[in-house]
Amino acid sequence: MGKVYEATQKIKLDADAEVGYRIMCDFEKYPTWWKHVRTVNVLERDDRDVAVKVHYVFDIALKQGFKLTQHYTYDDENRVLHFNAVGGDFDKSGGFLRFTNTGAGVCEVEYYVKVELSMPLAATVLFFLTEKAMKDVLLMLKTEAEKQAASG
Repeated sequence: MGKVYEATQKIKLDADAEVGYRIMCDFEKYPTWWKHVRTVNVLERDDRDVAVKVHYVFDIALKQGFKLTQHYTYDDENRVLHFNAVGGDFDKSGGFLRFTNTGAGVCEVEYYVKVELSMPLAATVLFFLTEKAMKDVLLMLKTEAEKQAASG
């Protein structure tokens, strides 16, 4: 068993929770707003044509790109997107994004990730992957959600 790292970050969006949740569930549009996403390929869809297995290459941490294949489950009623790694550069990782309305067109996003690595990583690289990258994606999501909320 490798070293386990966990991180949680939260951010408020001036947008309804449904807007943020919809953006995070639309994987194929990630490259239009998430600057670190090089490529997205939906590998598998369920019987409702919803993406359940997605492969990414990110432009972070590694010159050749950080590769990750995720399996997703959806809790549409509570606006929670769960993910687990099923391939790529991390042995085991998973987590969720939860979108909760807090009133008057504002929501809170909670982003939780747990990563287990079998290979040692420098503390600065690990910090970047678990803290800075999480903060960056939340800030980019905030910008995109608020843009979409303002345009109706």
